[in-house]
Amino acid sequence: GDPVVNQGTVVGGVGYGLMGIKGVIDNVDPPLLSAGLHGKTVAADPKWLAQVIGTDSTLQDLSFPLIQSGLSELATNSDFTEQDVKFFLMNYAVRDKFVELCTNERTWFNTMKIDGGFEAVEYNGKPFVPDPQCKHNRIYGIVPETMKIYRSSDFDWMDRDGAVLQRTVGEDSYYATLFHYGDLGVSQRNGNIVYKGIRE
Repeated sequence: GDPVVNQGTVVGGVGYGLMGIKGVIDNVDPPLLSAGLHGKTVAADPKWLAQVIGTDSTLQDLSFPLIQSGLSELATNSDFTEQDVKFFLMNYAVRDKFVELCTNERTWFNTMKIDGGFEAVEYNGKPFVPDPQCKHNRIYGIVPETMKIYRSSDFDWMDRDGAVLQRTVGEDSYYATLFHYGDLGVSQRNGNIVYKGIRE
């Protein structure tokens, strides 16, 4: 149950790595961070939590009523409606379960072109976007306007001494350091949905 992080990215309960979707769209504090998400803990503001359907401990079959229940919870418990959800994010196995569900229910599923030329299957005009890095057994319903990358410095090469390349001591090589100071932030955490325990 322990999360895996790069060495040095969490020091004394403070995170120095970029926050991921799993830490933002949930109803618990991100693991290892003593101050909660962006300094706000679950205990301090329980109404701020994302809409959560299901649990990780119990697997459930994907169904149309299940998908719709998350959209209804969003409309009931936040300032957003299902029209604000722009896409669903999941891994390929869960996306394939959605296609199987459509086939079994004899429901035609459409494909749509999304930015970058990718094709995705859709539910009520919202694309099901697969990502191989997405956590297993989950679907995220995302309202993009609630999230933003906050930066104090964009990606750049460190060159404070006037040179990007530095000699590697004891080797015939050079190295360079790429840095970025920023984080994924959320203004309204309760404007997003996570469906947990989806059987793959």
